Amino acid sequence: MIILAVFLFLLAILAFAPLFIVLLGHFEGSGLFKLEALITNYDGTIASLGTLFLVSSLAVVSSIIVTNHATHRDKENDKAQKTREDADRSFALKQQENNEKNARAREYEHRKITSVLKISEFRQAWINELRETLSDFQSIAMEPNSNPADERSFYKLGTKIKLLMNPEDSDYSTLEDLMYKMLAVEKGDLHAKYSLNPEFIDVSQKILKREWERLKGDLRNATLVANESIELGTSNMNGSGAP
Repeated sequence: MIILAVFLFLLAILAFAPLFIVLLGHFEGSGLFKLEALITNYDGTIASLGTLFLVSSLAVVSSIIVTNHATHRDKENDKAQKTREDADRSFALKQQENNEKNARAREYEHRKITSVLKISEFRQAWINELRETLSDFQSIAMEPNSNPADERSFYKLGTKIKLLMNPEDSDYSTLEDLMYKMLAVEKGDLHAKYSLNPEFIDVSQKILKREWERLKGDLRNATLVANESIELGTSNMNGSGAP
């Protein structure tokens, strides 16, 4: 600002220098006497010009100050706006990443739940088929006048039960022994035939109950996973606002 004021002052001197030189030429005497005579004769004009110059200079300087302040303020506003835009973009990108991450998590949980439910569906069908086969096997074995050794369907049902069962099941050996005992009962030996029935029913119920509990566990896990997925989605929606 000082440099600008000095520049304006020098510019004003250069502008008025020719006029001063001409006016000094109208007076006689030495240079100092001419200058004194000029000031004495034109003191009002010189004061007016000085005042005008001072006011003009102050106006120019004030205008420059205001302009610089406005420019600085605009720069600060632009900087603040850019900062806000960068923050908004950063938040939007983070939100998008979170949404994509949550979408992948939900998709994974959905596949996981679907898989568990499908396996549970197969297990339910397997339990139903095993129960039906055990029942058919037992009905032939306990028929008073039947001879299981002569019944082709009896062999078929026995083989089907063994194929349906898991050889590593803790009751597999017991069930297998009972099936062979039922096969070996002689025709007409009702005491031997009926004495095997309670044990066969008991071991069959134990196997079916254990598998049913396992099925309920699978369904319970699927429900827990589904609830966790819902809670995660709700939590993400509640926390999706801008910071």
